[in-house]
Amino acid sequence: MTTSLKSTFDSTFGLNISTWFFAGVLCCFMIPVAWVRNFAKFSFTFIAGNVLILLVILMLSAQSFAQIYSSGIATEIEVVKPQGLLPMIGFVIYAFEGIGVVMPIMSQAQEPDQFLRMLVSAIVTLTGIYIVFGSICYLAFGDSLMIIVTEMMPPGLISSSVKVLFCVNLIFSYSIIIHPTNAIIEGWLFKDMKSR
Repeated sequence: MTTSLKSTFDSTFGLNISTWFFAGVLCCFMIPVAWVRNFAKFSFTFIAGNVLILLVILMLSAQSFAQIYSSGIATEIEVVKPQGLLPMIGFVIYAFEGIGVVMPIMSQAQEPDQFLRMLVSAIVTLTGIYIVFGSICYLAFGDSLMIIVTEMMPPGLISSSVKVLFCVNLIFSYSIIIHPTNAIIEGWLFKDMKSR
């Protein structure tokens, strides 16, 4: 997140601010957010984050289709790249890792008995989006495709705004991500305290 903020601010405003500055600023925001226990307070940011993700997918898909239309399918396409298998496994684990996020959401769901159906639907939909979006981008750009997909967006105010808004969304979603860690540490530190 610090690198993304630094590159966005440096390219947009022509600055060269230290990464440590952005790390410090993010800590000032993320530490208080980590103390929030009621995830409903950030529900608007989760919705805004989903809208942002959809916006980026649509923008990059349009850019990819335009690239395919003007230049054709990239020539350096390989079905399987042996040197990319280990990073791919890491990305897959990261993309579908969610037990730390799923359990807190399920505990706050209005209808927990419907949660499994919703979770399966979400995973199937997400998998389909990953496959279609990744394939379109790879067919358009081939080996020149960047790991961080927002770096493929054309430079400008829209792309800079989207990158900054993604970072803001990550800050507000941090509370739900860090909740299981907080619960484990608090349970271990305060196990002998009696609840009042």
